Amino acid sequence: MNKTPDPRKPEEYYGKDYFTGELEKKCKDTGYCHEYNWETPQGKILGNQICSCFEFKTVIDIGCCNGTLIDYFLKCGKDAIGIEVSKFAIEKAKNPSKIIQANFLKMDNDEIGVFDIVVSISTFEHFPPECIEDVCKKTFAITKNFLIVALDTGANLAHLSRDCDVWVDNLSKAGFRLFYECEFHHWKRMFLFSVANRISDNIENKIKQMWIAVDKTNK
Repeated sequence: MNKTPDPRKPEEYYGKDYFTGELEKKCKDTGYCHEYNWETPQGKILGNQICSCFEFKTVIDIGCCNGTLIDYFLKCGKDAIGIEVSKFAIEKAKNPSKIIQANFLKMDNDEIGVFDIVVSISTFEHFPPECIEDVCKKTFAITKNFLIVALDTGANLAHLSRDCDVWVDNLSKAGFRLFYECEFHHWKRMFLFSVANRISDNIENKIKQMWIAVDKTNK
């Protein structure tokens, strides 16, 4: 009998077997059914839309996987880095020097820095429920202007905390203000949070257009 892996040990869990579909074959509902698609149309559109809608210089992607979004940001001339716990994912990166291999929760805020925009796509739901408050506070501490986060609500052993309402509530308590939310690529929910209490009409109009463009990928 195969031993069920423990997603609470991310350094061990998110290895080659997780991304190639081998883990799913060994233990049902533990990972991807097929080899992970490192390049997606949704990622390309999201990266391009963020660069066109927001005025920013620095950006960090929490749980960046192989750094697909970072690649788009770099092409737009942004100062972009990522944090990723999986050594295997980083080995698949085009710009591995831009990715820090680390567990986000175990890093010091000073070690990370502060960024104009913080992005996290399909990562937060992998944190244990008891860590949600700390994740939200830590994310707020490194965010200067905006947080863009997508949560995967699909049932999976690795999705330890997939209740969107709990995340929104805790991010709000940490200091963020929720401005928009929409569906993103099947069962994902995407949210835009701001550190400021309001945003300019110009930025708001651009964000609405971004949401429309991203939403079209679901059709």
